[in-house]
Amino acid sequence: MSATEQEIVEYFKRTDLDGNGRIDAREFKAMLMRMGILLASSDEAKLFNAMDGSHTGYIGLQDFIKNYDTIKALERKAEEKNVQETLKKTSFTEEEVRSLYHSYKRVSTSVVDDGLIDRSEFVAMMTDRAPLSKNTSGVFYDGLFRMFDKDSSGEIDFQEFSGALALYYGKLKGSVEDKSKCFFQIYDVDHDGVIGQQDLKSILQDCLSMNDIPCSKADLDKIVGATLKQYHGPMNLSSYTRIASSKKPDE
Repeated sequence: MSATEQEIVEYFKRTDLDGNGRIDAREFKAMLMRMGILLASSDEAKLFNAMDGSHTGYIGLQDFIKNYDTIKALERKAEEKNVQETLKKTSFTEEEVRSLYHSYKRVSTSVVDDGLIDRSEFVAMMTDRAPLSKNTSGVFYDGLFRMFDKDSSGEIDFQEFSGALALYYGKLKGSVEDKSKCFFQIYDVDHDGVIGQQDLKSILQDCLSMNDIPCSKADLDKIVGATLKQYHGPMNLSSYTRIASSKKPDE
């Protein structure tokens, strides 16, 4: 959806906090995010430099309005690139990917206008319909965030976002080992390469708390103990992958 000239003026005013009639590259990015426009970083930088013809490090309102059609064309280019890359890696339909892309744009600007999803935006997205319980430690969402944040940057870009959702819904093109490695991160709470008793207790307790299900410490210990006994003790990635492949522990 394109903005009217008056809407652009309002967005510019919101971005130009000191009211001097110009914005720098950082503010330009923030304005684009507020307008729901995601551009490739390289295109964003090139466009700003082209608009800043006198190389002052700033652009004015008329510069933005004059180049708005170019901005929208670059936005379509960025969306198309992301959609096509996701279609190659997943079995989502094109309609599903485009829907994911627009959801991503909404979430990635919900707290910080940067076009990336940080942990606070991620948790807000996950708890939209069921607010995080005050009794929940958050370790489950920490694990989920690690699964999405593939490069451990502390932020989720669209390819990570769509890839993790494809993994969750069984639509990721990849090996069982690759998929197991992603899910393993959720349960390996202390990041020691092994899913042990304390890891399982932390995750289970968190999930129970999220759903307001009471469970005594003794019952929690029994459940975790029985689970580990079934799979002959703590699980490393190899044994977890075997379980995820529906093979019996002894095979």
